[in-house]
Amino acid sequence: MSKYCHPAISKASSDLIYFSFSETISHIPYEEICEQIRTICKRGLPKESWPDVLMPLPHVWKRVARAIRSSDPDTTLKIMLRQCFVINPQMYGATKGPLWVNDLWLVVQSLLISVNKGDYHKADDDRPLSKGELMRREVSLVYLVSLIEETDKWYGADTTFAGYLKTLLQHQLVKDESEMKSNRFSKNFRQGQKALFEWAQIPDAGGIVVTKEGYMLK
Repeated sequence: MSKYCHPAISKASSDLIYFSFSETISHIPYEEICEQIRTICKRGLPKESWPDVLMPLPHVWKRVARAIRSSDPDTTLKIMLRQCFVINPQMYGATKGPLWVNDLWLVVQSLLISVNKGDYHKADDDRPLSKGELMRREVSLVYLVSLIEETDKWYGADTTFAGYLKTLLQHQLVKDESEMKSNRFSKNFRQGQKALFEWAQIPDAGGIVVTKEGYMLK
């Protein structure tokens, strides 16, 4: 990345960070956000595209995802799926850690909002789910369990956040965790994750695979 050590790129990097922390970012259309980011990147690299993995762009997109999480959860989900399963593996390999916990948490919240119609805290047991919603629900549960495992590992099982995630999981389960061990559930998860990546336009993303040892990144 030594070729990217240039004053124009440094200036553009500062401008990207400043823009991502702007209080107005949550109040402007997403298309305008994208256009402003492209304009700043073009000032830094006028003859080529700014690489997806070149800082601070990955952090900028995560700031955008958080800013629009409530108003546009679907776009947040698309951004964070790409961050978790495309950008992060390119930058850090198939490893997990505190960064993975923070990023996957945004994915889980956005998934549950889409399934629970605006409230990720509590599943609506009385409302029948469409096939697409059912598969997203299976994906969200697997991601949530993976998130709990990594939170316990990196932050401690006795932390407030770990306890909150475990309570959230119980609220989302129709019965108990045994439902996640059925063949039907595993099939829905695989199909749901594949459909989710195609919807987010990242069909080649590795994602999470379910193994006897637990949940692993491809």
